Amino acid sequence: MRMAGQMGNDRVKVKGLKVLKVFPEKNYILVSGSVPGHNGSIVLIQK
Repeated sequence: MRMAGQMGNDRVKVKGLKVLKVFPEKNYILVSGSVPGHNGSIVLIQK
């Protein structure tokens, strides 16, 4: 029987995004492409 469950509690990795510009004084990184998550959420960037 299908029942309700929790969705959206997983970490998502996106490959192939390009870093266009870095603003160290404001702690901003400008990335081309879409980043998963809602507005204001924390994003972890790995090399």
